[in-house]
Amino acid sequence: PKPAASLCNDATRNQSYNNMTVENNESSNEETSQYNNPANKRRIPLHWLAENNSTHQPSSSRRHQGDKEVLLPSFVDLQRKTLHTLYGTTDGSTIGTTTDKSPKGSVDAPIRPLVDLINKSSSYCTLSSCSGRLSLFDPNGRHEGMQGSSPDAEDHNTNTGSGKGRGGWLLISHDPIPPSELVDFFPIDNDDGSNNDSGVGTTTDMMLIPWVFKLEPMLLHIAARSLQKGRQLLQLALELGFRESGLVVSDARVTVAIRGHSLALSVPLAPTGPLRSSSAYLEALVQQANDRLELNWHQLDRLYDRVEATIFRIGVVPKIKATRLPSLNLWSAATLAISMPVSSSDSKNENAGSNDTPVTQTIYSFGGYGTGPESNKHSARRSSEIYMLNRQSQNDWGNNKDWLPVKIQNPTDGSNLLAQLKVSWVPKLPDCQGMGAIKLATSNLILLWGGRMGPKKPIGDIYLFDPSCCSLATPLDVRGTPPTPRWGHSMVALNDQTFLVSGGCNLEEGAMDDVYILHFCETYLFWERLVETLPTPLFHHMSIVVDANTVCVFGGLQSTSNLLEPFQKRRAISKKDELVWAIRIKQTKIDSSTGKISSTVQVIQNTYLAAMTNTTSTGRSDEATTTGSSINGLKRFGAAASPSDSLMLVSGGLASSSLAGGDDPTPLESYFLTGDWDRISITKVPLEYSSEDNDDDDEVLDFGCLVHHASVSIGTNEFLLIGGGATSFAFGHSFASSYHIRLELQPTLSKKTEESLKPVEGAANNGIEDIDKQKTSMVTHVVTVAPKDARAVKTKLQSLGWLDKRFRMIKQSPQTIAIPIGSTSALASIDEILENPTEPWHSLLLGRGQEDMPFSTSQYASKGKR
Repeated sequence: PKPAASLCNDATRNQSYNNMTVENNESSNEETSQYNNPANKRRIPLHWLAENNSTHQPSSSRRHQGDKEVLLPSFVDLQRKTLHTLYGTTDGSTIGTTTDKSPKGSVDAPIRPLVDLINKSSSYCTLSSCSGRLSLFDPNGRHEGMQGSSPDAEDHNTNTGSGKGRGGWLLISHDPIPPSELVDFFPIDNDDGSNNDSGVGTTTDMMLIPWVFKLEPMLLHIAARSLQKGRQLLQLALELGFRESGLVVSDARVTVAIRGHSLALSVPLAPTGPLRSSSAYLEALVQQANDRLELNWHQLDRLYDRVEATIFRIGVVPKIKATRLPSLNLWSAATLAISMPVSSSDSKNENAGSNDTPVTQTIYSFGGYGTGPESNKHSARRSSEIYMLNRQSQNDWGNNKDWLPVKIQNPTDGSNLLAQLKVSWVPKLPDCQGMGAIKLATSNLILLWGGRMGPKKPIGDIYLFDPSCCSLATPLDVRGTPPTPRWGHSMVALNDQTFLVSGGCNLEEGAMDDVYILHFCETYLFWERLVETLPTPLFHHMSIVVDANTVCVFGGLQSTSNLLEPFQKRRAISKKDELVWAIRIKQTKIDSSTGKISSTVQVIQNTYLAAMTNTTSTGRSDEATTTGSSINGLKRFGAAASPSDSLMLVSGGLASSSLAGGDDPTPLESYFLTGDWDRISITKVPLEYSSEDNDDDDEVLDFGCLVHHASVSIGTNEFLLIGGGATSFAFGHSFASSYHIRLELQPTLSKKTEESLKPVEGAANNGIEDIDKQKTSMVTHVVTVAPKDARAVKTKLQSLGWLDKRFRMIKQSPQTIAIPIGSTSALASIDEILENPTEPWHSLLLGRGQEDMPFSTSQYASKGKR
């Protein structure tokens, strides 16, 4: 999905805070900025989805379950044409920029995700679509001087001479419009209430028929491969409230028409005469139409979610590849990854180690409690050290050398990046644990805040570390309302200049529920305390950025009185809110005269576990529900969470003892976090484990005491688990192992494919069978194609070695031909092709099954020879 806009408006989103939106300035899209386009919603990527062979049938269509599916022979050609028109290919694998036959020439952005999702299915293809639109139509035809207010070509489209009747579009928009766009078409009314006879549209010949202002909701026409599939999709739409939907059935095509006409609006208007409306009425009318358009978009989202959950499943299982890293032997250490190659001269510095190979990434660790990498030198204590670990290549982390201590080298000439701020140089960090670390802007500066030097010594100072020259300082110009010193808080970066701090605790105040934003300006830092708070005080919780301006909060402890009962003192809130709390930063403004910064935020109340099914290679179905172990993975404290690509990896921590059965969550769990402007959806994705240090995939990875550690995202589906541990009292201290985690995506086999791989009764073993001389046929696996495609598919299967030459093709029906498949290894590949076609010939396959196939003449000849 397209990244969400940054916290500043469009004109300033990539500029510094000195060029931020001035508080009294008006943004060009401010009037419609409250409306949220579903095209910006974060969704499960299409390449993660596979078609669900056991598609759920709506309860109301059970009377049709016994119907045999009859494939329409024309559907393959229709689907091929649709994919080529929309994507420039015949398999839908690449979204192109081709134009279609609509006046606009392309699919509307709000409905494009749904169109792409439906076209991924082998059972459906879209024919036409509209996401909903606002329009002003003049049925009298175009007149000189009448212009649409939008510069888009479609806004000036006219039907005159098009064969569709007389008339012209004065305004067309598929997005909310500011009221002025409609008001500008009408003369300003006089104080005495009379009509203004000057301006646009005042001539009498124009007023033969009134103009019409319309809101037309979404419309979607979909071709189904069979009547059975058409019924299933129609029933799905009806259950969601699209009551005006229906089927159009002919011998060659089954079309599902999905309509949401209940939100439609049609109002006659005129610039003069009795239908002339006041400006106030027109503004209220536009507001009503905009609100209805957003409700229409919400229906589109609900339809997308239902189609995704019903027709598809998660088609890949991330397999964990783990490589052990040098142990840090510290817990509650702040850890961050910096991509900053080291030159050959710098690499000889004592801070970079003896290896002069250019560094691709460097991991920094600040403070913590434990013995440190040099565990033989001292006992466990709070640390003031900064350690670094260099990544030389893809899987080379310093040749497994220990973490290297960083020596602070504060500059004296003022050439350091920190010199741009008013800072005070410090020689080292205090002995502390539990700090939060974030990276500032593109300069790779690291900001540290919070933590504690002891049970009664929380830290409230800000520290800035420059890894380019290993300098450390505290900023002097910090404005706003700073948080009280604390530890156990979460600290995440929304972008390079805005950071959100939530929760935490100290001995005096206990657990806290306040939320702050720290703004990094060019010459100063500014603390902003939000009015919104967490639903309950929390510490040792997890926070993760869903998109460029949304943060979700999970798990944590609520009371400092009993650290082993994290979920016993909940406020009276719903179970959904217990699981996730999310906040969205909608806009940030700065007062140019005072430098004060204020943000507009929205708390997202609706969070739920999506009912997306993932069928694993064992045929087991994992479904996210609101009870059981699927949510236990998020009810933990002392854990860590990191986003990468489309996944959130949750690692380690301890579970509440109040969970049913007392079962702890697994050390690593992954989730999809998807959402829009009013809700967050969570889908659990099962993981498979393996270790690169051992060829045995069944080896159990030993993470050790994986609590109060750090999880760092270093690339697409790549994570580092650094540090962690706990005291074991009489047994000493226990530390977690550090790992480099890579998630490799591998396709899953559906249950249908698993069952099909079992030998068919009477079929050959490994393709070799001593055929009974009395038999003339045998049951075997086949693929079905249209008669006109049989020769081409047979030739392709033969070239791949998939054709079973022992049998002849047969005609199953007037519309289908059965072609025998010769190896069980090909069955899984064919199932994947049917679910996700990637080449033109894949779309020729209509299905797969078993059939009693006659032997070929060559088999009879070979029997005679034997």
